Amino acid sequence: MKKDQFAWILNTTNGTTSNSGAWTRGTDSYPTFANEDSLAIRKVVFDDDGTTSNRYTNYKGQVSFPEDPEPADGYIFSGWYNTDEIKVKPTTVFTVDQTVKAIYTDASDVFWTINFYNAAPADTLLESKSYQHGSIVAYGGVAPTLASTAQYSYTFKGWDVEPTNAVEDFDYHAVYDSTIRSYTVTFNNADGSKIESATFEYGKMPSCSKTPTREATVEWKYSHKGWKPALDFVTEDASYLAIYDSVKVKYKVTFMNGTSVIDTQSVAYGEAAVAPTNVTREGYKFVGWNTSFAKVTEALTVKALFEELIIRTVNVVDVDGDKIVNTTVEDGEKYTLPEAPKKEGYTFDAYYDGDKKLGVAGDEISVTANITIIAKYIENPKSSSSSAVSSSSQQEITSSSSTPRNDESSSSNVSSSSSLSETAESSSSAVLDDTSSSSEETTPIVVGAAPQFSVMVNGRSLQISAARIGGAYALFDMQGKVLLQGRVQTANFEILVMRAGSYLLKIESTTQRVSVR
Repeated sequence: MKKDQFAWILNTTNGTTSNSGAWTRGTDSYPTFANEDSLAIRKVVFDDDGTTSNRYTNYKGQVSFPEDPEPADGYIFSGWYNTDEIKVKPTTVFTVDQTVKAIYTDASDVFWTINFYNAAPADTLLESKSYQHGSIVAYGGVAPTLASTAQYSYTFKGWDVEPTNAVEDFDYHAVYDSTIRSYTVTFNNADGSKIESATFEYGKMPSCSKTPTREATVEWKYSHKGWKPALDFVTEDASYLAIYDSVKVKYKVTFMNGTSVIDTQSVAYGEAAVAPTNVTREGYKFVGWNTSFAKVTEALTVKALFEELIIRTVNVVDVDGDKIVNTTVEDGEKYTLPEAPKKEGYTFDAYYDGDKKLGVAGDEISVTANITIIAKYIENPKSSSSSAVSSSSQQEITSSSSTPRNDESSSSNVSSSSSLSETAESSSSAVLDDTSSSSEETTPIVVGAAPQFSVMVNGRSLQISAARIGGAYALFDMQGKVLLQGRVQTANFEILVMRAGSYLLKIESTTQRVSVR
């Protein structure tokens, strides 16, 4: 019951038309009612000159054809034809029962069309010829070729079906062997010179068998970093350029003190080495290095330079030759003059090298030879009670009456803490002048040698002129007490006193007596 024939029987029971075309059968199923998607089962009779074969359609209306019958010699089987002389094929849809017959044709009257096509595109016709039935088919066109792709090249292999005798219309298609293509990859160095060339198949990752190198310079050394552009899978001929990382070359700098190594340093090209400190050699003075290392461009040996150490003796004494300081100083070095010791009855003047004045305590001098430095002092004036100013060595010039003055010995002392000040004003007069209410004039009392300076009394102001700059000066009361002392800063200057009385003014080795009213 699960056969196409059974469904056909149902369609033709009792030969009535009411059942005709009503039944069909799906795959491996019992008969069911037919519809537009499942056609009724039909019977097709294949008749080969009286020899028949019954076949039944499936639900699609198609039938399984029998094998082609063997024709008689000199004939060919042309196919199966229905009553309308229309050839039926396995693709024919049968909607009614029918009989088809085998038709034979004289072979000499049959010609077949044979086409040869290339592989790609498939519709590229290489040759089309008509062959008499049974004749040998042979391609006579140009050799088939297929264009290479980036990945493959092609070689013609033959046809998809080996050509034989022409027995039907037939199409042949060219087939090819494919070969994967290879490409040349060139590796170049940074300067453009070739490192190597090699071939690689399409799709492979290229590589250079040699490690690229770049010669170092005095400043830089190089290490291979990679390629430009970055390596990529092979799809065509390609060139790559080696690229490098660079670091500065370092050079060894050796510092020597004679045959001894003081220090070694590794210094990058163009940079400076650092000089060692405390470079010494007994009996010698370090003066520098024999070569510059401020910009290192090669390996260096730097040697310390010395000169013989010369020691100078500095002997500081007073005018009596008594030692104040005895020391040594390197030749050319500075020496600071020491504090002068106190000397009773004297005021320190300055330090001298013979007659050459060197300075006072705290001043610096350059020592280039052994030297004896003498501290010189100025003797303080003696008080009247001790005959510091004797009648035989002093005189007082009075007013025009020339009457001796008797009141100076009783003059009151001038306080050093409140009565004196010094200015740098200059004066054009060299005459001692008393501007008090008295009409008497006084003239400076000269002690010892001729005056080296001039003093003018103007009220309470002592106006000094023509004094030697740098000379020591001191102002005393008549008892020999120092009221003021210092050094002459300008040739003309002024001393103010707060009280009337007589005073002694000493500048360097010259002393003058003055009266202030």
